[in-house]
Amino acid sequence: MSSGTRIGETFSHFLSVEFDRQSLDFQRFTTKVKGMQDLLGDVPEIGKPVKQESLHITLAVMHMTEEEVPELMERTKKIWEEFVDLMGSPNNLVLSFKGLAFGDHGTIWIKMELGKEAIMILREMIESGLGENLTDLRFEPHLTVFKSSQISEDVQQGIRGSASKMNLGCA
Repeated sequence: MSSGTRIGETFSHFLSVEFDRQSLDFQRFTTKVKGMQDLLGDVPEIGKPVKQESLHITLAVMHMTEEEVPELMERTKKIWEEFVDLMGSPNNLVLSFKGLAFGDHGTIWIKMELGKEAIMILREMIESGLGENLTDLRFEPHLTVFKSSQISEDVQQGIRGSASKMNLGCA
């Protein structure tokens, strides 16, 4: 494995947290997300809504060779186990989302409120254990809801102001 940095390289893999799709809370949450996507869908060039079954929290983008994958999978599993041990249970992680923000490459996301600190701890554990493979050290806990948006800065400001109080609750 390389001991140098991979910051700025294109990513080949990413780590994410998936939701319990069977949970009643998640099903209610996705109904609210879909409603918000439908409302914003009328905005010209808003982009493509993320499918409900694809919703996840990206924890890290990385670059690795296929030869590195098995070792990094083992290290990732250990990091997750340490995090679950710290939390007491993966079910103890409650997340809530409120307001919109705009990311790179035309992404639009919902900002995380409740649970943000826990996700930041997990991210720090990932940086500590897999840092040499990360391609981007910027991190903001969020949930992407649109991709490939090409809306202007003025429209972004209007949406930001309109949606700042939009509370989608817990997932």
